[in-house]
Amino acid sequence: MGKHIEEKSLVVINEGSIFYRIKRFFRNLFNGKNEIIQPQVSNINNEVQDNEKETFVESLKNSLKNIEDEETKLLKLQKQYEKGEIATDELSNEQILSLKELYKKQIGNLERSNENRKRKILQHKDGQSFWKGTMNTENDETKLLKLQRQYDSGNIKVDDLSDSQMKDLIKLYKKQISELSKSNETRKRIANGEKYVIRQKMPKEGVTSYIDTVYGEIKVENSALEDQILIKSDGFPTYNFANVIDDHLMEITHVIRGKEYLDQTAKYNLLYEAFGWEKPVYVHVAMVLGEDGTKLSKRNGDASFMDLYNDGYLPEAIVNYLAFLGWSPDSNKEIFSLDELIASFDPRRISKSSSSYDVKKLNWYNAKYIKSMSLDDYMSLVLPFLKDVYDVSDNG
Repeated sequence: MGKHIEEKSLVVINEGSIFYRIKRFFRNLFNGKNEIIQPQVSNINNEVQDNEKETFVESLKNSLKNIEDEETKLLKLQKQYEKGEIATDELSNEQILSLKELYKKQIGNLERSNENRKRKILQHKDGQSFWKGTMNTENDETKLLKLQRQYDSGNIKVDDLSDSQMKDLIKLYKKQISELSKSNETRKRIANGEKYVIRQKMPKEGVTSYIDTVYGEIKVENSALEDQILIKSDGFPTYNFANVIDDHLMEITHVIRGKEYLDQTAKYNLLYEAFGWEKPVYVHVAMVLGEDGTKLSKRNGDASFMDLYNDGYLPEAIVNYLAFLGWSPDSNKEIFSLDELIASFDPRRISKSSSSYDVKKLNWYNAKYIKSMSLDDYMSLVLPFLKDVYDVSDNG
């Protein structure tokens, strides 16, 4: 004889039975709502034969497995999304809605658990927390995201969470729901023809570091980086985006620029990493200041190389002087030919401090080079200037 079960109900006799687990799963999954596909049991007679019961149980098992598979897929998607393996823009509208519902459900579970905990604590005779495994509060976003992934995967239970952790998780879930909603709204606005920019999403945890030839290891907290714009609303790329691509296509191996770009280089490197390209060697140099202590600038009327040349300074003197602005050799020698500078130059001896433009020192270098010239070379140099003032066409 088959065992008797009440029509249209799942009678729980043993908590380990399939009936109990199915009922509990349905109740937890849908939070007690009735909008679920009810098992078709209305046609089952009061007396159920063993083979009919087995068929019924197998049917319920299959239904349960299908539902579990869908939730497993959704939880896997949630894990990938929280790790940053899947960007919001890569989610379909259906996936966004499903994730939002999952986050809402998890918030509800946390809030209900928190209320139950409060009631149990009040009933506890010594007023102390009754749960075990309480962890220290972690406010750092990196640790909170890690905690969320552990909680979502079931490695940490609700009873393992402190009150502050539970509140932080609820805030995080609500934030993620808001981000998903914004993404959905963004898609609608783009579809309506509104202008938009394309940004590179920056990592929010850890650090981005690189080695600079002059300043050594440079570390930048990723949390301080803003998502950088790559394509502007007019459809054109930004300078930073185009610069990285241009340097790569031109096979630039060394980038030498002012030290004010030290922190910005982290963003450049994240672009290189996103494309899978080899990064160049970076050499950041300190600023050259004018005699008044301000940064040299053509806009302020400061002389360029050609301005100095047109004023009569020898190219050799200009190069020698400029090489010593922020750099020094490993000796006391000050006069270097171009070939000697190339042979002696070591970027590791570039100064980290700003240097000052000194016209008197430039004049000293120019005088040294003029004095070392032969008479013929000297006359070839000064003759064009003399012709502007004197008549040098006499027979002598």
